[in-house]
Amino acid sequence: MRGSYTIEAEPAHDLIRMTLTGFFDIETIRAFGAARYPVIARLGCARNQHIVLCDISGCSLQSQEAVAAFQQVLGEGDIKSRKLAVVTGSSLAWIQARRILNRDELACFDTEPEAMQWLLAPSGQTAESQVRA
Repeated sequence: MRGSYTIEAEPAHDLIRMTLTGFFDIETIRAFGAARYPVIARLGCARNQHIVLCDISGCSLQSQEAVAAFQQVLGEGDIKSRKLAVVTGSSLAWIQARRILNRDELACFDTEPEAMQWLLAPSGQTAESQVRA
């Protein structure tokens, strides 16, 4: 299945909700990277104070070329979320996501409610039972 994504803003929580599914090509990865900026701007919060919930449970493992493209696109610019929670369906997907994202305040969860609990908790708090190492 070809890769697709949705990106939505939830200003009440300074939250960006992303869902990625399928197998991504380079063109779709670039479009995803560009699509983030106007959605983040809609939040109206201070720069780099937003949080991100990224559901990749429907995402295929990506090719090395796609991994490199995601790393490049996500490394561009100076916008970085305060916290990023990834909901994933497998340990392999989490390993690949961690490799792509490579940052602090990043955690993986099995369910969206667990991810939201961590995202909305004050920074520095961990949900040890819910975070996969």
